[in-house]
Amino acid sequence: MAFRRILKYPDNELRQRSIPVSEDDDVKDLVGDLFDTLNVSGGVGLSAPQIGVHKRVIFVSCEQFTGEMINPIIKETNGTSKLPEGCLSFPGVSEDIERSDDVVVEYKKLSGEKVTEKFTGFPAQIVQHEVDHLNGVLMIDSLSRLKRSKVLKRVQKVKKGVYDMLNNSLEKTPKRIKSESHLSKKEVKKRKSRRKQNRR
Repeated sequence: MAFRRILKYPDNELRQRSIPVSEDDDVKDLVGDLFDTLNVSGGVGLSAPQIGVHKRVIFVSCEQFTGEMINPIIKETNGTSKLPEGCLSFPGVSEDIERSDDVVVEYKKLSGEKVTEKFTGFPAQIVQHEVDHLNGVLMIDSLSRLKRSKVLKRVQKVKKGVYDMLNNSLEKTPKRIKSESHLSKKEVKKRKSRRKQNRR
């Protein structure tokens, strides 16, 4: 279990549809990686494809619900609202996205237990967002072409800012300071003259 690099838009892997987890699949380490990565990144939800693993596993972490969902299927939806939404694959971006107010989700826990659960409000929004990732659907897909272009520019700007910050934090080799740089020209000449006399 460890922190994993989160894929950023426009990485093509984010468009790949994930495959269901079979009975023989051991996804314990994957769930642990999702949990650790989410904790470090400070997000509220993360899907396996966002860390480059195309299996139908998500992890949700909010006040109302925290836990993994294996092979989640949204069985029912109710009502719609446009709400501001962000994504760890779109750093620095927040857009109003239309989501269902309530969802009924069928999923499996790591223990193997099958669950059918209703989510309302914020948890419902997170679940819908992460299930979209499993299907290769991104939050910008409901935006106009102009807004998509603006989102891409914002993501690239944030990525460049992080890159510049990391580069600037690296210690550069300090320039050698001349031992006599603090002296006046007159004093430097005097010292040179003395050194010549001493060599004789």
